[in-house]
Amino acid sequence: MIKIENNSKNIKKYYQELKMDFLFDSIYEVFTKANIFIKEDCQLIIVHEGHGFFFGGKSNDEQDYIDVIHYFKDKIVTNDLKQKLHFAKVYYTNERWKKVLMEELSDFKPNIYPRVLFEYQKDEPVPKRYNNHDVEIYEITRDILKRKDEHTIDLINEIKQMWGSIEQFLKYGFGYCAIIDNEIAGWCTCEYLSQKQCGIGIETIEKFQKLGIGSLTATYLVNKCISLNLIPHWDSWRNNLPSVRIAEKLKFNKINDYNIIILNLE
Repeated sequence: MIKIENNSKNIKKYYQELKMDFLFDSIYEVFTKANIFIKEDCQLIIVHEGHGFFFGGKSNDEQDYIDVIHYFKDKIVTNDLKQKLHFAKVYYTNERWKKVLMEELSDFKPNIYPRVLFEYQKDEPVPKRYNNHDVEIYEITRDILKRKDEHTIDLINEIKQMWGSIEQFLKYGFGYCAIIDNEIAGWCTCEYLSQKQCGIGIETIEKFQKLGIGSLTATYLVNKCISLNLIPHWDSWRNNLPSVRIAEKLKFNKINDYNIIILNLE
């Protein structure tokens, strides 16, 4: 039997292989909304957050894995969810999950993609905030989000996706945006916040790429995290070399190479 679980206190114990405590702590501290499904008789678990579905736990019986995946297909991935998401990112914690997921979700045309996770160590020096006279850096405030700018809506949509609402972000979150010639060129925001950690979200508008916008906004955000005694994390596609290079430039340490499965829900 699979039940919907409301208590998120201990869910991260199922996902130690992913080294994503920053995400599960954020769920527990209610900064990130998620749905939790547990197979009670064997303690297999699915956590659904945004486009992400996290399959965790272990069982000696392969049928347990199949039962959970069928529940995912039949009860979680509804037609409404398919229309809303279009695709799903499936995280898994062991090779048995991978094998059964690839077999049982073949209707969704699953493909495996590599990712890499970085963490900023406390003993690293604070990255210097350098000046670029062509770029203005602003903390993301209500006034910034009221700008009449074609890219403001992109920033707003990303904040809503990660925080649920603008009000939630303005109350608890923080971030920085770069402005060039009175136009938003990119931003870096706090995501998956908890008392000790946070994730980093970063975006540079295409026409402003290769100008150092990502490094600049990320430097401001890392400085803010350090001032708040937060450990920032950087999660990226492994083949997104510009993103990986920024993490390395800012002296983030790689803590995990892993793969996820992308499902086509359309």
